[in-house]
Amino acid sequence: MSFPKPSKLSPGLCYTLLNLPIVRRQMRNKQFTRDVIDTLGHRIREVILPVPKDAAVGKAVGQFVLNACKKRVELRAELAEQCRTIFGLLTDQAREDEENINLPSVVPAIQYGE
Repeated sequence: MSFPKPSKLSPGLCYTLLNLPIVRRQMRNKQFTRDVIDTLGHRIREVILPVPKDAAVGKAVGQFVLNACKKRVELRAELAEQCRTIFGLLTDQAREDEENINLPSVVPAIQYGE
């Protein structure tokens, strides 16, 4: 989705509004299935977004959500790095060692039907 006039509707506020239950319900009611793909098509223009009357509130909410999304991306990257460090996946040799593990000898067999 593009934002030709972010001064009117910031990406953060738009993300927030599109995830409100009342807006999601509107989109579900307007979607139709073409073959096996659900789509809104041009009906997206019929969805009414409950934009706050107070511009300061809208700006604050939009900025809060945008910061939260950025922080989430940063934390996911940090978590991935920590996992690589903890589990020793920083080198190609560690990956090769992991691939050469013979799982049946390490993990006991699961008996079914007993």
